Amino acid sequence: MIAKFVELKIQVLSVTGIPRDVFYIHAGLLTFLIVQMIIRARIGDKSLWLSVLVLATLGQLCDLSYHVSNQLAFSPWQALHDIFNAMLWPTVLTFAVRLHLVRY
Repeated sequence: MIAKFVELKIQVLSVTGIPRDVFYIHAGLLTFLIVQMIIRARIGDKSLWLSVLVLATLGQLCDLSYHVSNQLAFSPWQALHDIFNAMLWPTVLTFAVRLHLVRY
């Protein structure tokens, strides 16, 4: 199952041709919005932000498992970079609402 998840991600990257960083930024925002609709939390809610962080981390753990099982190189710094990219817009939106920079 992990292999299928990682292979699907690789296929999406190759088919769309978007850079890896852009993929993670969009994936993080999409995850944020989907989780928000599922749990019906307000945008500034910490549980919503933490949900995206947990899912982004789990995605990187899947990558680690895939790389180890296939004896491929894995960069922990790249994994942290991917998590950072995934958390970019969820963090901006959460802070904007919490600091009352936008009304929601």
